[in-house]
Amino acid sequence: MWAITGCTNLIAPYLMSELEEKIKRAFDQCFTKDVDSSGASPIEKVLKIRGYSKATTDRKLVVIEWKLKYTENELAEAVMKAVSYSSC
Repeated sequence: MWAITGCTNLIAPYLMSELEEKIKRAFDQCFTKDVDSSGASPIEKVLKIRGYSKATTDRKLVVIEWKLKYTENELAEAVMKAVSYSSC
């Protein structure tokens, strides 16, 4: 079981359409906020954990590059495949 955290808050099990909707929402929100000079990284703020190392322990990083159009569920399936290939 895994979850997409942050602005999405999607916890497994979920439909591929739900995953795709949350991913698209995250893309829409990319680069929409000004940099905060508080010193905490974005992941520390989202997870409410102090220290980048603590915030990222036991988590996978999946980097997604996207094109303008995807067929239905193509984006969600690509993300699930990337997660399965990532190592922790």
